[in-house]
Amino acid sequence: MRSLLKSLYGRLGFRTVRRLISCFRILVGWTCVPRAKQVYSGSLSRVVNGVVVNGVATGETPRHRSGNPPPCVLTLNTTVGRGGAAAVMETVRRGAFAHGWNTPLMVGHADRTVLETAENARLLPVSPSNRFDRARLRCAETVLGWQDYFRMGPFRLPEEEPFQKADLLHLHNLHGGWFSPFALPLLSARKPTIWTLHDMHALTGHCAHSRDCERWREGCGRCPRLESAPPVFYDATDFVHADKKRLYEACRLTVAVPSRWLMQIAREGILGSQDIRLIYNGVDPRLFRPRDKRELRRELGVPEGATVLLFSAAGGKSNMWKGGMRYFSPLRKRLENEPGLFFISLGGGRECRSCRERSLPYVHSRETMAKYYALSDLFVYPSLADNCPLGVLESMACGTPVVSFRTGGIPELVEHGKTGYLAEYGSLDDLHNGVMRLLRRDNDRDGMGTAARRTVLERFTEEKMIAAYLRLYEELLSSRDRNNKSPERSVAQ
Repeated sequence: MRSLLKSLYGRLGFRTVRRLISCFRILVGWTCVPRAKQVYSGSLSRVVNGVVVNGVATGETPRHRSGNPPPCVLTLNTTVGRGGAAAVMETVRRGAFAHGWNTPLMVGHADRTVLETAENARLLPVSPSNRFDRARLRCAETVLGWQDYFRMGPFRLPEEEPFQKADLLHLHNLHGGWFSPFALPLLSARKPTIWTLHDMHALTGHCAHSRDCERWREGCGRCPRLESAPPVFYDATDFVHADKKRLYEACRLTVAVPSRWLMQIAREGILGSQDIRLIYNGVDPRLFRPRDKRELRRELGVPEGATVLLFSAAGGKSNMWKGGMRYFSPLRKRLENEPGLFFISLGGGRECRSCRERSLPYVHSRETMAKYYALSDLFVYPSLADNCPLGVLESMACGTPVVSFRTGGIPELVEHGKTGYLAEYGSLDDLHNGVMRLLRRDNDRDGMGTAARRTVLERFTEEKMIAAYLRLYEELLSSRDRNNKSPERSVAQ
């Protein structure tokens, strides 16, 4: 297949093959979108406590503090209820609603039971209804390397009621098999648009985390990580990167990033011409707080007198980006002979309990997660690719020091030697040294926990994050009204 594609490009030329692929894209759109709309249209509509759910206008609506009908921000994300991006998105939505905004949500994928618990949320039709069409779509994207090019759902978004009523769009994760990048100019031309980046996918031709690869600076191509999720067969990363660049030049976006690390990359990359703002992620310090360790350990069945090392990631130790199998498991073996240690791994796999270790699948309850952070002595987070991880902030808010690598935006959260230990990137030896240092110095560990909590209270609360986004919402609305000779709504400043 690879030789066939190369032969086609050589004989027909780039433009001809692009036209063929475009035709195929249109054909896929014709077969996918109508059927998807038949499957999803109206099937998940319901009312929760008189609030609009799934875009159906019923019950009471919030009032903006000016007394006028509330402004509306439509949020788009890959999914709801799982992962850091979804958690940040839900926190911002909840905060905006509490301040008088209408906050509908549309997602590309979601379990039906999870979606039904999310207020004012609905699925955006993006995939075919039958298995054959879905398999054909995935095959085309995998073979050609044109990630999400054939996802036609976002082109129908202007026909949806939530979009028509929205004053602003707030985009979060757009990759993951649901949103065609070609829809961005269309949507951003119709509504003021904020795009919060949670990883590097918007800046590369394929991967969400480039790690040590710098090819995104040169336009990608000759990609060393075609197997990274989602894996592709043909290396079209240079074409995809070039397409993204042209698309962004046709857009007017306000890009929000949660770390200075990603802000610098965005400015140096293909989003450099856009308005880029720094808004750190935040957590709830009332939920994630220090508690009585002995009481929590009795409640959750953890040895009271043990020194507890916690690891947590979506997908557990199998998450290749968080270093579970590559670093936490080898670290566990190195510490085998250390007395009094107890290891907890959360986030994936089957439940497993032993006298020295516990593994649990994904914990949906934030209250339970807060308890595990608070009962632990150290949070070991050997992440290889990260931005502004909520797990690190949640652990710090609970007064539990963090041992991690100098990865992405983590050094902006953890101050080495004061609120945790930052090991050299990818060094198991340094990671082990950091853990042993804090295990042997109880006073240092306690002092770091206190300082970590103070850092969160000063800089990384969800109230600060929500306030920053609300100021940005108001700024974009005010700018829109100034540019509109006949504004439809008066917005309080």
